[in-house]
Amino acid sequence: MSLQEELQQKIRLLEKENKRLRKKLERSERNRVLLEESNERHKAMLRTINMELKATNEKLKQVDEMKTNFLSMVSHELRTPLTSILGFTQIIKKRFEQIILPNTDLSDKKSQKAAWQIRQNLEVIIKESRRLSELINDVLDIAKIESGRMEWKEEDTDIKAVFERAIAATEALLQEKGLYLRREYGDDSFIIRGDPDRLIQVVTNLLSNAIKFTDSGGIVCRISKEGDVIRCEVEDTGCGIPEDMLEKVFEKFKQVGDTLTERPKGTGLGLPICREIIKHHRGRIWAKSELGKGSRFIFELPAATMVAKKTIKRDILHRIQEHIRENEGGKILIVDDDPFIRGMVRQFLEDKGYTIEEAEDAKEAIGKTRSSKPDLIILDIMMPGLSGYDVLRVLKNDELTSDIPVLVLSVLENKQKALMLGASEYITKPFDEKDLYERIQKILSHHGQKERIMIIDRDISLMRQLSQFMRSKGYEVIECKPEPEEVKNGLKSAPERVFVDIEAIQILLQNSSLVEALSSTKMVFICKVPEKRDSG
Repeated sequence: MSLQEELQQKIRLLEKENKRLRKKLERSERNRVLLEESNERHKAMLRTINMELKATNEKLKQVDEMKTNFLSMVSHELRTPLTSILGFTQIIKKRFEQIILPNTDLSDKKSQKAAWQIRQNLEVIIKESRRLSELINDVLDIAKIESGRMEWKEEDTDIKAVFERAIAATEALLQEKGLYLRREYGDDSFIIRGDPDRLIQVVTNLLSNAIKFTDSGGIVCRISKEGDVIRCEVEDTGCGIPEDMLEKVFEKFKQVGDTLTERPKGTGLGLPICREIIKHHRGRIWAKSELGKGSRFIFELPAATMVAKKTIKRDILHRIQEHIRENEGGKILIVDDDPFIRGMVRQFLEDKGYTIEEAEDAKEAIGKTRSSKPDLIILDIMMPGLSGYDVLRVLKNDELTSDIPVLVLSVLENKQKALMLGASEYITKPFDEKDLYERIQKILSHHGQKERIMIIDRDISLMRQLSQFMRSKGYEVIECKPEPEEVKNGLKSAPERVFVDIEAIQILLQNSSLVEALSSTKMVFICKVPEKRDSG
């Protein structure tokens, strides 16, 4: 084969290979176009799905918010009639036992049986009203937790005292079922920093659940300390919890009774609320159980500093002094648009020796306050027309009425707003008669006394302005610069509130003895807004 023929053959082979490669390239290009089109379709589908998911998520949020608002509204609406039912039933029971029974001939069995039945029926009404109140509180608590509106205290708290308060609250249930209760506390100090009322709520819930699902045997309460962690346990000898339910019982509306007894009690919100409360206190809670042998609920909390012990002792002494203070009577104005609530509170307080006046709306309340000058006002918030908040604003900005203490009694739970407007105390309906009476005694025992406050600030000019303003409002004022010795001398006068410049607090925190002394007072921090000043 000549060179020319060989060259032509190679050219043909190259052309053939080139043609094959072009076809392959065309196929690749077609595939690329198809892939791009498919990719665009998928992107469009993903965008659509994402938009649908966002829309669905928004709808779910709206539905959840509507559900929470609905539950909150219904719960608030239930509280008003429940307050009347519980309050009037307690008054009827008290008068039945103290007035009617002693003057009734119980010599025949029929009269004895009738008296016993009346007393039992009243006990049932009171018991069931309180149970309904607890269910309503659970619904409101979970609504506040989910919306971030829960109000928390922050104070030194003895966990032993928390357990004892919870045991006292559930003692009747223990006796009713014939169960024993054993305490295993140890000798350590069990002080934490947190909200004692919420922690009592946790332990009370755990004890109530233990009693509910235990028919024989009893309950053991344990408190121990491991390093800086306080460990609390409530153990029962009840029916136990299936292993697959140990985590689910902390979910909303999940109840052990669904699978164990087929007769669930409550809302299924108690344990979820407990978990949120413990979580807020930087702790954790979990359960261990063995079917047929019992369950153990455990929670752990970080321990507080040793400064807490002295604070606890001071608080206890203060409460004892308040509790034993004798009532000297006084004139009280009850402001509520519900005549049943007014009538019930009137009956209770008149029995305690108070003189009572009533007002059914804000306008009448303001008029009677100015004309009769009561020693105390018991004020509802939700009223037609002007609200209780409006009444507070008017009274506290009027020189004639600004010094009259106000106790808010409402179904709403917005304590902070009422206190900021000048209320002395805040009680949520339905209320406990003993609690109301003690709060009234406390307010009236302080009425007429000048509250002593202390102002700590580096800015002398601002301190003088604030002092002048507070003195015009009837306060006794102590002025201090943020110097340890000066502050210590000021604290010897036992101020009830301390106003501290937010910058000065950094200086004071360097002195441990000052920190301990200030921890027993109510502190208000003063924040300054920076502003440009003229050279003059």
